[in-house]
Amino acid sequence: MTMKAYIQALAYSLPEKVLTNADLAKEFPEWTEEKIMKKLGIAERHVAAENETASDMAVAAAEKLFAENEINRETVDYLIFCTQSPDYILPTTACLIQQRLGLPDSIGAIDVNLGFPWPKVWFWAAWRSACCC
Repeated sequence: MTMKAYIQALAYSLPEKVLTNADLAKEFPEWTEEKIMKKLGIAERHVAAENETASDMAVAAAEKLFAENEINRETVDYLIFCTQSPDYILPTTACLIQQRLGLPDSIGAIDVNLGFPWPKVWFWAAWRSACCC
């Protein structure tokens, strides 16, 4: 029997708070906006609010994914949460997300504690979990 794993759709969520290079230059006067831009290559970044967690952003992205792509939660087989900032060491953040989204208890849910730039690891984990167990 051949099993296939694939990504049906993608969605994202960004924190509302935005930190600009101008904000950083005010905090660090020895750095100009231009110098920060030259060093980092970005003009602004989204920053989590004080009580906003990685799972909050994941749940928001998942809710957006379900709504925009008309995906039935009952069709989700596996939840892989990739982050460098889990909410807790235990329980896994994936299990918290699974519960908050109302996904079936019968699906797999794991954390992969690596963030960008490791998307190959995320896809490898998904493939290994779906096809080779």
